[in-house]
Amino acid sequence: MSKIKFRAYDKESKAMEIFGLPHNSEIFYKYDLNTDLMQFIGLTDRGGQEIFEGDYLQDTRGFQYEVKRVGGGFAINTFADEFNKKWTLWTGTSDMQTSGFIQDNCEVIGNKIEGIK
Repeated sequence: MSKIKFRAYDKESKAMEIFGLPHNSEIFYKYDLNTDLMQFIGLTDRGGQEIFEGDYLQDTRGFQYEVKRVGGGFAINTFADEFNKKWTLWTGTSDMQTSGFIQDNCEVIGNKIEGIK
C-alpha cells in the first residue's frame, strides 16, 4: 500500500522524525503549532534520498534550489544569486522534465530547519 510521508520537526524538543500514513488517513493529533510538517514530494535525489518540502537541493553544476509547497503541489526555485536578485523562477516538480532533472542531477544538501550541511 502506498503511503503519504511527512517529516515532522518539533520546535520545543528540536527533534525530527519521519512517519508515513496510509492513504485516507488523518495526521496524528500529537502534532500541533509547535511542529513543522514537511510532506514527501514523491521524488528521490540522485543518491536515493527522499526529498521533502523545505529541502535544499544542489545540482551537478553547483546551482541550488529550495523545494516549496505551491498551489497544486511542489516546486523548486533558484536561490538568489550574488547580485541579490529576488527568486523568480518556479518550476513544478511534477513536470516530467523537472522531476527527471531532480532525480538524475540533484542531491539534498540540507533543509529549512537544519540549514545547509
